[in-house]
Amino acid sequence: MSISDTSVMSSSWRNMPPIHDAIKEKNWSAFEKLLTNSTARDLTLSFAHFRGDELYKCSLGDEGVTALAAALPTTTITELTVSFCHIGPKGAAALAQALPRAQLKSLNLYGTCVGDAGAKAFAAGLAGSPITELILVNNGITDVGATALARALPGATLCGRLQLGHNNLGPASAKAFAEALAHESAPRDLDLGGNPIGAKGVEALATA
Repeated sequence: MSISDTSVMSSSWRNMPPIHDAIKEKNWSAFEKLLTNSTARDLTLSFAHFRGDELYKCSLGDEGVTALAAALPTTTITELTVSFCHIGPKGAAALAQALPRAQLKSLNLYGTCVGDAGAKAFAAGLAGSPITELILVNNGITDVGATALARALPGATLCGRLQLGHNNLGPASAKAFAEALAHESAPRDLDLGGNPIGAKGVEALATA
């Protein structure tokens, strides 16, 4: 399967073939240059269509996401989806640090394996950013990362949607989010589905 079979989409992007080539060749300087000063409103980079080793060969990884993060503040992108791209702590930190300087309102990192380190980085990056929707479904996050996110909510603009489904969150996470929901800036849509929060976690959220 070739790189052209992956999902790289934008409603207003005109440089798709060069972007495909830059990712395939792991030419991150060219990738960053193509993104810089873009007037696109949305961008989706997904490698969900790859199978086996090809998924890893063609994923963005930390280097690709760091290049993306460096270009973000120069763009008008407000909706960004980066899924199944194996982002580690370094890449997550770079992306999180770019949030306050970017125009992003919606960030979807479904299945990118950012883990607790990534969740904590995004918790720090929420302050001062225009983000209103954050999707971190299936990212290997535990109570450590989720609690950091919950504590960051009162000072953030994340009032729309926060999805943390299918991670490894327990009752402690549910309790932390229940406390955060008491604030006016709490997200209207909180999804913790597919997590072992237990009866105590459900009770905490129900009484929030």
